[in-house]
Amino acid sequence: MDQSPGSRLRSICCESTRPAVQRVSATAAHTHPGSEAFYVLKGELSQKTPHGLARLTAGQGMVGHGTDTPMVVSNSGSEDLREFALFVVDANKPFSSPAPLE
Repeated sequence: MDQSPGSRLRSICCESTRPAVQRVSATAAHTHPGSEAFYVLKGELSQKTPHGLARLTAGQGMVGHGTDTPMVVSNSGSEDLREFALFVVDANKPFSSPAPLE
């Protein structure tokens, strides 16, 4: 992430819910221009990246793999997923960009 003079960072905090009925759906493969962290409030979250598949359940959190890492995030449990996410991204770039992920 560019932290040179004149660069701007933006932080975004959000809580989201993915109903269990939609658990088969996942985000499209994408990247973020910065860092992120997740904390699962309820249910189970899966994040697939080139580093592998991570699964988090309620009470667990993780720091993402870094700037521009391709990922797919989904509800992989049998109940609704509630998560808290924190992003610190380059404000001069789009928040999310499509990305290939094998």
